[in-house]
Order: sequence, then C-alpha cells, then structure tokens
Amino acid sequence: MAAVSKVLEDDDLLTKILLHTILPTTLVNSVIVCTRWLTHASDRAFLCRFREIHPPHLLGFYINKGQNTPQFIPILPQPLDLASVIRRATSRLGIYQKVSPVPTYILGCRNGNNLIRQHDKIGTTFAVHKVVCPERGMDILPPFPLPQFQYLFDTTYSRIMSKREGNNLSYLYVLMHQTRDRKHRVYIYILRHGIWCMNHILTIDQPPRPWSVLKCVLSDNKIYVPAGWSNIVVLDLAASSLSVIELLEGMEYGERNHIVTG
Repeated sequence: MAAVSKVLEDDDLLTKILLHTILPTTLVNSVIVCTRWLTHASDRAFLCRFREIHPPHLLGFYINKGQNTPQFIPILPQPLDLASVIRRATSRLGIYQKVSPVPTYILGCRNGNNLIRQHDKIGTTFAVHKVVCPERGMDILPPFPLPQFQYLFDTTYSRIMSKREGNNLSYLYVLMHQTRDRKHRVYIYILRHGIWCMNHILTIDQPPRPWSVLKCVLSDNKIYVPAGWSNIVVLDLAASSLSVIELLEGMEYGERNHIVTG
C-alpha cells in the first residue's frame, strides 16, 4: 500500500498513467475515483494530449439504402468498452423514421455526429444528429446562402462537410460557380452561432470541370475535389489558393458514387 500511495500521490506520474488508459470510456471510469483524478483528467491540456496519443476509433460505416433507414455496419473486432456505443449506433437509426418518416440520407459522420439530409414534399432539410445521444434531438441547419451570380445560366456545384476544430466540430458549405467563360469562383462558408459566414472566395481560370454531384474530401485544411476524368482540384483554405493534381497516366475515376480515402 505504501508503494501504491507513493505512485498515485505523485501528480506527474498519475497524469502519465491516465494518459495511457487508451479509451475515453476507461478514462471516464477513472475520474470517478476521486476529485483529484477528475481534476487531472478534465484539464484542457491533458485532454488535448490524450487526443493526440489516442485518436478516435473507427467504429464502422453507414450504408444509405434508398427509401429505407440507413444501416450501420460495425468494424469488428472492437474493444469491449466500446460495445455499448456500437449497440447505440446500430439501434438508434430507426429514430429517423419515428421522428420524421421521410427518406433520410447520411452525408457524413464525425465524432458520433451524423450529418443527414431529409427530403419531403415541402423541401430538403439538412440536420446534425448525435446518434449516441438521441435524446438531444436533431439540430436543423439554416438555409444555405446563395450569392448573386452575374449570368442566369451559370452552373453551380455544392457540398456540405464537417471539420474538426479542437474538441468541437464546425460545418463548411462549399459552392462552386462556373460562368459561361469557363471561369470558376468558389464560395466557402462556415457555420458560426447558427449563421453561415463567408470564409473564403477563390477564383481560378478554366480548371477541369467538376462532377455534377460534387464528391469532395476535407483533410488538413484542404478540400480535394474530383474533376474531369483524371484530375483533382485542391482548395487550400490556409493559403486561399487553388491548384490541380493530375492523376498518373492511364488512371481515371471509376464509379462516381463511391469515394475512397487513405
């Protein structure tokens, strides 16, 4: 007992032990031991370090099934501590049909927050739903902004996506506008306090044409957009610039409805 006390009463050593609890669920169980453990585990610097050492686990993926409720497919095996979380993620999908019996499509999921789209006779609704805490309900996103375009027949492509900011999530709305002279202007908005705020406006002359259904990926503050048959347009948010990556000779995109990241 003397040896145990010597270890656990050393704040630096205790912090190092808590950092190696691996799973957030184990960390939560640890903090109920005493207020001192809670103080260490709830420190902001500690939580940031914990996230760096233990990135979030990939629990599974969703399949949109047309008019039916989306299906969650868990990736197995998973630690036993996450079994209850996986059960909630699997069983709570039926809530979409109970709350709003209209076709529901999951556009993305990050940190357990589902970005969904529902369409009925009135129109289309975009919302965020925390699937492991369904009692919180769904947060309806405000209508998307629409800039004033110069020409009536300009074409647009749009996509909404989520971005991690520290321990929180933010949502981006990307609108790509193509004029008749083949120039592109990209409007990027960010959702802050329930309002879409302009974040970037980027312009490029004659880029490869994006697909009509914009399939894009956000990674390291860059948005990658498949374009043409063998190019990727890169929107660099940090540098406020656009560039084009050409695929290797002989490579091109296949199924437009599928996208793979690595």
